[in-house]
Amino acid sequence: MRLRQVMIRLSKRPNMNDLSDTEPITLAGLASPGFRAVRRFWRAFLLIQSCLFILVVCYFNIPAVANACRHISKLQKNGGLLLVAVAAAIAGGIVPEIAKAIVPPKSKDGGKISSRVSAGDLAFVMIAFAGNGVITELQYRMFGWFMGYDGHFSTSVKKMLVDQFFTTPIYGIVYWAIIYRWKAHRFRIGPLLRELGPRWYLTHVGPLLIPCWCFWIPMVLMVYSMPPPLQFPLFCLALAAWSLVMVFVTNDSQRPSES
Repeated sequence: MRLRQVMIRLSKRPNMNDLSDTEPITLAGLASPGFRAVRRFWRAFLLIQSCLFILVVCYFNIPAVANACRHISKLQKNGGLLLVAVAAAIAGGIVPEIAKAIVPPKSKDGGKISSRVSAGDLAFVMIAFAGNGVITELQYRMFGWFMGYDGHFSTSVKKMLVDQFFTTPIYGIVYWAIIYRWKAHRFRIGPLLRELGPRWYLTHVGPLLIPCWCFWIPMVLMVYSMPPPLQFPLFCLALAAWSLVMVFVTNDSQRPSES
């Protein structure tokens, strides 16, 4: 399911730190939700990854595609971080809602389910994605400073490894877990801080790592193979495609009988 839907469900869980004496954490228990998600959505993962791969190949072989991408990179350079924030908000927040409006989720008997989102929730999601977009763009710049700006395969692999196995577990997924728990606490800092801890990390972040790695490892490897100015636009395209396709493949998961 989409990361946003997963985090909403996780945010509705009770404080997991209070369950240490009654529900021991096991590796199998933490990994099973991620493996189930991969088994269910591997076709969507492969579809999006294939589309991005085709775009990368076209960039290096079709001048018209390369020129269009360079034009996008100029727009990003002129717009700075403000344009980055707006692009990420649209890719992660607006595109999924447009898709749901065009093809709304259906119930088990084929009837349509209302998928309207309140203005407040939409604003929250857009702000969250905007913040995530800025963090991602700054991360791409930092990786360029420390590991080089070339698109060589060895450089791309190094960036991918640091991205997926260092920054993602430390603050990539943690960012989403924290803001949705913060929202669940009605934006109060105190209750949020009281529940944070190793057990909270394992139960709220751990289950998301496996599907995240299965989808984003090939994606970021392709992103880092592109010239630096095109990395964030390509990421936004991947994010929008991911959100869009997930709207369709998660219709079943949105049915009331399975919620």
